Amino acid sequence: KSNITVTVSSTLPIVIDAGLDFSDRVFHVLSDGVLTMDRVTVRGGNAKVSGGGIFVDGGELYLTNSTLYDNHAGTSGGAIYNSGTAVLNYVTVKENSVGDETSLDLAGVVNGASSTSFKLTNSYLDNNNCSGIDPADASHIIARFAAGCQGDDDPGIADLIPVPDTGEPA
Repeated sequence: KSNITVTVSSTLPIVIDAGLDFSDRVFHVLSDGVLTMDRVTVRGGNAKVSGGGIFVDGGELYLTNSTLYDNHAGTSGGAIYNSGTAVLNYVTVKENSVGDETSLDLAGVVNGASSTSFKLTNSYLDNNNCSGIDPADASHIIARFAAGCQGDDDPGIADLIPVPDTGEPA
């Protein structure tokens, strides 16, 4: 496997900023890859389809004490699109977006396949733009709360959603 570890030794986190003018995601973790990051902010990713900040494409992601902020994807997973293993602990996912207003996918974190493994603990999903999610549709309400959605039609109830421990990865 190919391993990349980003650990910050100072008290301030490092910011990896693609600047949104960049027309790709910030990180793409392939099936033989492992990306481990601690105290890192990933922002400014701009993927045409999925995973604006990070696309876990069969690989493994371990993210701790970090923030995914202001990333964009064309259809799903503005911050993260996971089709591998993703473990997030003390992570804030905020103000990410998707560009397709007809899409029902979410701007925060999208777990893309039934064979994926996902664990989210002690983390916040906050103010992610989930255009296409209808707050009046009962089937979308859980998705809105789980994603920390905030849209023009959202009364603000999902501004800051603490996410409980989901247990061990499947």
